[in-house]
Order: sequence, then C-alpha cells, then structure tokens
Amino acid sequence: MKHIPLLAITFFLTIQSVAQKSPCEKDSVYRQFDFWIGNWEVYDLANNKAGDSKISSVLNSCMIMEEWESSNKKNGINYSGKSLNTYNASTKQWQQSWVDNSGGSNNYLIGKFEKNKIEFLTAAFTLSKDTLAMRRLTLYKLSDQKVRQFGEISKDNGKTWLTEYDLDYRRKKGSGMSPEADIKTQYFLMDEHFKKNEMEKIANSYMDDARIVGTGEEIKGKEAIAAYWKQLDGKGITWEHQIQSIEVCNEMAVQTGISKLIYYQKGNKETVSDVRYTIIWKKDKEGIWKIALYHHTKL
Repeated sequence: MKHIPLLAITFFLTIQSVAQKSPCEKDSVYRQFDFWIGNWEVYDLANNKAGDSKISSVLNSCMIMEEWESSNKKNGINYSGKSLNTYNASTKQWQQSWVDNSGGSNNYLIGKFEKNKIEFLTAAFTLSKDTLAMRRLTLYKLSDQKVRQFGEISKDNGKTWLTEYDLDYRRKKGSGMSPEADIKTQYFLMDEHFKKNEMEKIANSYMDDARIVGTGEEIKGKEAIAAYWKQLDGKGITWEHQIQSIEVCNEMAVQTGISKLIYYQKGNKETVSDVRYTIIWKKDKEGIWKIALYHHTKL
C-alpha cells in the first residue's frame, strides 16, 4: 500500500505531460470568482426563501455559469434564468450576461475583483422615455458558506443608488462542487490567508501528518509547517503561483503547478524560491480536501 501514492504520481504526471491546458487553467486571475461555485439556497433579508442557484465552472475553467430557479412565480410562470460570467483578458474586466425566461436580460461589461467581492456595472440604458439608468451588481464572499448578492439601480448617472434586491446565498450541505473546483477553492484559500498576512492559518490547509519535501529539506507535521510559514511573517514577501493540472482518483488528487516566493532576509537580502510543485491532496475525516504532501523542485 505504501507504493500506491508513488504509482499514482507517475500515472498522473504521464497524463499531464501530453495534456494541453487552457489559459484559464493556468492564470489565477480566472479563479477570483470561484468563491461562488457550488449549490446554494437563497434567502431575502426577511429570511424568506427566494430560490435555488447552481453555480458551475465550465469551458475548461474559462466561464462560471449560474442557473437560477426562483421559489416564486413571475407572470404566472416559474421564474428562472442563467448568467455567464468570465474574465475578459483584453479589457481586464469581469463580465456577466444574464437572461431569464420572462424575456429579461442584463449585460455587465465592467467588473472588478477586490477585497473578497466582485462588482459589476452596466452601461447606461433607457429605462423609460425620459430616463437613462445604470445597474450595479456586487457579490461579496462573506465566508466559505455564504455569499451576498446585492443589486442596485441608478437613475442619475451613478450619483445615487436604489436597492433592487439583497440576497443571502447559503451553501447547501454537500456543496455540489466538483472535486477539482473544491480543491481549487481550498488552494486559493491559502492565498487569501497569505494576502492578509495570516501565515499560520495557511497550515490549516494541510493534514496533521503532512510533509513539505524539496531539495535538501523536509518539514513534517502541521505544527512544523505552521512554524515554517510563520517565520516568513514580516519579511515583505510576495507569492505568485499557477495551477497547471488537477487529476482526481477517488479520495486522492494530484495537483501540479509553478510557485514563486520572494522574501527578504536580514540585511535586505532577496531570496527567491522559484519551483515546480506537485501536491497530493486527501480528504480528512470531515470530507475536506487537505494537503498530504507538497513536493517541490527548483525550476
């Protein structure tokens, strides 16, 4: 049984060596909206159920698709709709296109991600004979289990905004995320902790008996891994990384990619850790994907 992980690594690395990956699977900017992926029950501010929403990653991770089913009828029919969300590499904007079964549509061609939220904005459109309007849609990541969707409209060129809807997305048990999407969510949670300088929390993504193995080093156990990240605290570090592949086999997965860590030692000496990594993921007792082995080699 001890040889199974090594055989799995060899098998997956053989697959990935010939597989072509889309740009969206390599560039982390496309992962900014992954916090919305999953199956959700949606409630209004009065705690009345508004509907159900399924959010999926499609087209080789280049698009996030929303499928909405309302709990209420609109004009005598069960109201439903879909939105397509993607990052436009040319304009460097997030975009959303919404269409529903009542003939309604919205196109948000301006969108940006910052501080755990994505804000979309439409161009001005004719609301009535004498009124031009704009819509703004903001999705906030409140936690791994909650997202707020806040829709507004302005009739004075963005000077004042009126609320159209304010919805609370609550993740259903058994989130409905694919294993690949679930692993990406866990991986980029590490990045969020890093950006907030919460170094010790990065270790929460590892198994208790996890190992970090590289040229001339081996760090064993979650406590030692937490200490490893903690010692980088306050050293002005930057971390750039990309995912090249994720392959899942039952309760184990192999992720590969490239990571670049830059930090400063005493005397402002710059240290660069530029590596190719392989991560072995396994599920813990609660069914959450955690890192069992992080292996890296210099580029």
